[in-house]
Amino acid sequence: MKRCLCLLLALLTALPAGCAAAPKFDLAAGEIAAAENLALLKARDFPLADGSLTFAIDGYDARECLRITVEGGRPRVEAVGEEAGGSALPLSHAQAMELFFAPWSRLRQTLPAFASGWFPLSLYVPAVDND
Repeated sequence: MKRCLCLLLALLTALPAGCAAAPKFDLAAGEIAAAENLALLKARDFPLADGSLTFAIDGYDARECLRITVEGGRPRVEAVGEEAGGSALPLSHAQAMELFFAPWSRLRQTLPAFASGWFPLSLYVPAVDND
């Protein structure tokens, strides 16, 4: 399972090909890079409004805080410390998946207006050879 996930993250994050065999892959860094690349894919097809949001996600192993910032239409995703959790939008793991990836999410209605076009993140690349 870890090998498959590592291969997927290698595709999304352009990690070195040896990642699949690496026994100590930093999954947190890979997840951040994958989220940022998915946001960049979204920005390629849709203009994103500038702003910044912090999320505190109660994951399976621990609470993870991440900040999504868009500046000049270019998104950036970074891990932030627990101290940022006070101003963060708290989400369960399932709520985070729904907010970030589901075609429709009630949670998106609670986001500031600037973030309304950020989600859902793109999970596919449209076919380019349909001429």
